[in-house]
Amino acid sequence: MDREKAFELMRSAHERGKLAHAFLISGQPGSGKQELAARVIDLLSPAAADTAADLWGEPVEEAAVKELDECEGEFVQLVRPRSKSRAISVSEIRELERRMHLSSPEDTWKVGVVVDADRMNESAENAFLKTLEEPPERCLLLLLSANPEFLLPTIRSRCINLTLRADGPPEVLEAEEKSTFTALLARTTATPSPQHALLLKSGFESLLAGRKKAIEDKHAAAFK
Repeated sequence: MDREKAFELMRSAHERGKLAHAFLISGQPGSGKQELAARVIDLLSPAAADTAADLWGEPVEEAAVKELDECEGEFVQLVRPRSKSRAISVSEIRELERRMHLSSPEDTWKVGVVVDADRMNESAENAFLKTLEEPPERCLLLLLSANPEFLLPTIRSRCINLTLRADGPPEVLEAEEKSTFTALLARTTATPSPQHALLLKSGFESLLAGRKKAIEDKHAAAFK
């Protein structure tokens, strides 16, 4: 489905008091997973209606929804792969769990977002599963993933699954990979040569080797 339909489903559930406590939002890069998460956070924010009019009572244009990273705050916790290994550790998930159990003002939602959730290691997934099984009141957990099949089946089964459709052609490179290859292409296409062709070949082989190892590690943990 497109992100607009997914948002309307979540908004309708919220207005009826039926919003689930956990969603798995999946889709390829470019499908709008982070944009949807940011809109949902904005939906749950009690300050959303504070800018309906200016000082003279004139209506003002609705403020643009923030980027996901800009949404992080006292009651919004983001977890994403930050280490060199591109893995999400158990300590980060336990900190998320601690934040979700903190007391908050009445009618205030606490939101936890795990970006690239399939990057959780085995211990992190087990810790997150505990949070899913015992969710606090007015707590929303959003898992974002381009590879949901790498997550434990027990995690997937405890979330409402929303699969987003990309607006354009799917992106096959992650942000860091895209930056690396942009620099590599700029260096090698200016003066084509056999050496530069070999350099490009080496770059793609390195990418494939990294992807293969990540998949093998994830499957090994799952089989274990």
